[in-house]
Amino acid sequence: MWPFKPKVEALTRRGDVRRLIKASRHGSARVRLEAVAGLASMGAREATEALAYRLGDASEAVR
Repeated sequence: MWPFKPKVEALTRRGDVRRLIKASRHGSARVRLEAVAGLASMGAREATEALAYRLGDASEAVR
């Protein structure tokens, strides 16, 4: 997984869907929330499965 906190804002600006999907599985709920928000704002089709999976996230904020 991630040994550090990913820079989600930078990933979103670059349109790095693959790394945002990876960040959506991070141990920190805050990072997951930021990653999911970034993916949702991009409307990337390849992110659909990751976003759907996060609907079952333990953190209510991420859901």
